[in-house]
Amino acid sequence: MSYSTADIRKFLGEVFSDEELDIFCFDHFPEVANDFGSGMSKTEEVQRLIEYCQRRELMPALLAALQATRPEQYQQRLGELVRGGPSQPSPAPPAPASQQRTLIVAVGGLAGLLLVVLAVTLLLRGANQPAAPALTQTPLPPSPTAPPTPTPTAPPPSPTPIPSPTPIPTEVPPPNFTTLQVLSVEAQMETQIQPGAEVTATTQLLELREVSFVQLGDNQYGYRVLLAVRNTTTETIRLALQPDYFGMEDEQGRAARLAYFCCAKPVDLVDPGRAREVLLFFEDSQRWGSGGKGGPDHLYMMVRGLLPVVRTSWLIRLLATAE
Repeated sequence: MSYSTADIRKFLGEVFSDEELDIFCFDHFPEVANDFGSGMSKTEEVQRLIEYCQRRELMPALLAALQATRPEQYQQRLGELVRGGPSQPSPAPPAPASQQRTLIVAVGGLAGLLLVVLAVTLLLRGANQPAAPALTQTPLPPSPTAPPTPTPTAPPPSPTPIPSPTPIPTEVPPPNFTTLQVLSVEAQMETQIQPGAEVTATTQLLELREVSFVQLGDNQYGYRVLLAVRNTTTETIRLALQPDYFGMEDEQGRAARLAYFCCAKPVDLVDPGRAREVLLFFEDSQRWGSGGKGGPDHLYMMVRGLLPVVRTSWLIRLLATAE
């Protein structure tokens, strides 16, 4: 099967919108969708999909998925990619045996007639000479008939295997917990925005709704964080969340371990004005929230790399310790 990557790239770019391309990759090639970043353009996503299928010899599977998803456009614009070249004319079949026998008889009769004419001519010229021995006509042996040459036939093309779709991941349920104290969240602190981004207020884009000190098990404590990411634009956006976007540290820079991350889907589509809630659990291995003497009195909840927000943080007050 022959194909042109330029035609496939043009087909993907013109037939699919940004959101449709994300959904197509998520349904048929989830490993490629997992690799899409939040700031990646559709042209970059198309190129990454084609390179992925070429490296793993999955171009036939890509064509099959495109045909199943967009059958009419595929037939009009890419149908020639999966058709073979022009068919070669088959050699003419050999003449039937009856025609060959007729031709042999006709040739033999003509040869016999010529011999008779030659014999009469010699007799007339040698009438006054001693008679020459009579000529005997030797019948011509029949010409051997060559067996017909069989026409070679090409073996039928083997079907192209289509890989089984990868099962769609589901949300992992959060751990069991008991809320011990809802902590006080101060106003949003330092914020760094990506250059050129049109963001009027990061408080509308990111909202830290709640931070609670919780018990996760026997002698195991942590923090439950509820954060909201809002679409402040007028168009549907593709939100690709990663665990390393979120962190929690104390005033000395010691980091808490992220024990639970809400999102199993690599890509979420968020409509204008809607928000996506992000649920996080951090382990309190330092026992910050237990109110130990000499411990820190506040923590920092941080978001980094969730473009257009390069970095932002909130100050969280811990429980007061009585002495």
